[in-house]
Amino acid sequence: MKRKTRARAAFAAATVLAVDAAAHLYWTTGATWPAPDVRTLSLAVLNAEVPFTPRVLLPLATALLTAAAALLTTTRLGDVGTGATGADGAGNDASGVHAIGNSASGADRAGNGGVGGLGGTGGTEAGDGDAGADGGDGGAGGGAGGLGALGVAEVVGARRMPGPLVRRVVRLVTGVLALGVLARAVLGLVWTLGIGVQTSTPFYWLNALLYTPLCLALFVAVVVARGTAAPADGPARDHGVKIS
Repeated sequence: MKRKTRARAAFAAATVLAVDAAAHLYWTTGATWPAPDVRTLSLAVLNAEVPFTPRVLLPLATALLTAAAALLTTTRLGDVGTGATGADGAGNDASGVHAIGNSASGADRAGNGGVGGLGGTGGTEAGDGDAGADGGDGGAGGGAGGLGALGVAEVVGARRMPGPLVRRVVRLVTGVLALGVLARAVLGLVWTLGIGVQTSTPFYWLNALLYTPLCLALFVAVVVARGTAAPADGPARDHGVKIS
């Protein structure tokens, strides 16, 4: 499954959860829109009379935002272990290392030119030696730059890789979320059959046309998004440059 598909699923599910959290935060102000009063709102949302107070709503909004953040984090976990940045840096560093090796040849040629100092031939060799020395200096500079790029690439790559603890927390939160929305979807399917709910209430139609389909879609999206973070703990990869 493509990483773009997983990322889109994560963003879609996180957006739905964030909107739901925003609605809960809105109701903490005492507003009851789109219902005329708290009782009607509670019956339409939960099919039961529950006080829509900050003490009840704030923990729910916090849980929803936490789940949304965990889903967004899965889009970063997909980059772990690929070593794209580190590999590119290592490849560039290899050129720098070879440049250092070439600089040694330039230095040798500089020495040879210095030995042959008699007559026109000696002058020519000296000139070649100077050119070799300049080439050696350039190669050494290029090699140093390549090694510096390796250090920067490793630092950038390290910053992009969440640790094992973050992986476990994200897997736990998204796993609980997937089970929760699945359980709600199954319960909603039962209610659509008229079991445990009156079919003449607004909740029955809201559940059949909105709540249950949305929970099923969320379950699928969360499962797809969780695929970005698997495996939870893969083996470390070595992108070091070996010089023989």
